Amino acid sequence: QSYEVLKMMFFRSLRYDLKNGCASSFKKYLLVLCMAAAFCFDYYIRYRTFCTLNSVSAPSSLADYVFYIFAGKEEYKPVIGQSFSFPSIWTLLFVFAMFITLIYPFKDLNGFGKFVLINTNSRKTWWYSKCCWIIVTMAIINMIILSAIMIFGLITKASFSGEVSEYCIAVSNNKFDYYMYKSFHIGLKLVLPFFIMVAMSMLQMTISLVVKPNVSFMITVTHIISAAFYKTPFLFSNYAMLLRNDAVVNNGLRAATGILISIIVTVSSMIIGSIVFSRYDILNRE
Repeated sequence: QSYEVLKMMFFRSLRYDLKNGCASSFKKYLLVLCMAAAFCFDYYIRYRTFCTLNSVSAPSSLADYVFYIFAGKEEYKPVIGQSFSFPSIWTLLFVFAMFITLIYPFKDLNGFGKFVLINTNSRKTWWYSKCCWIIVTMAIINMIILSAIMIFGLITKASFSGEVSEYCIAVSNNKFDYYMYKSFHIGLKLVLPFFIMVAMSMLQMTISLVVKPNVSFMITVTHIISAAFYKTPFLFSNYAMLLRNDAVVNNGLRAATGILISIIVTVSSMIIGSIVFSRYDILNRE
């Protein structure tokens, strides 16, 4: 098949995936919006309480809300008599994002997608179209979260600033002594969650070619939960926990390194997945 024909087939497949894949996830997008709004409200209440107890008066910034939602927790270090505060908000958000991109590709493969594959005889078109759909889906999820933050910020009169305050860091880490931290500009850390989500979702879809999607999802969830307890580059979702960033803690993780690793994982998953899918038995797929 000529390049022009493959190009036309790819864009047709991509248009179909964006229309049907995103439409099938519409209710899940609404749930993401509700979750983001609830997280913003939670931070607002916690921040107001914190300021009252510390007798400080400082308006929150939009970057504060972003940091709180993607804060995670500092590195887990077992201490006798001190319990570990599990990063529930961060974990819930990432697990749900992985769930959103889990079902559609293989549901399509058992439906209209199988018809397209048989008639076009171009597996790469199907595969790379799904890869692009994942990138768009994760972009939509992150835009929904940022939109919720902006709307909530307007309502609560938060400052439109990229500066994360030391007060926000203390609240996010359940600490009272805010002077332990220093404010910083969010910068590259704003896009870290997006890159990590794309990489994890792409890896999840690739693993689903070898094992069943639900098993692949459990592997991804295990990765996410394990990252809460172990700070290591091999569990690369660690980079999306902003409380483990080098702007917050000594010997922290660098945002640029996290973005580089996520790009490597994303591209590798796309290429390896394409090779595996070229030998994939779609007719006997259960």
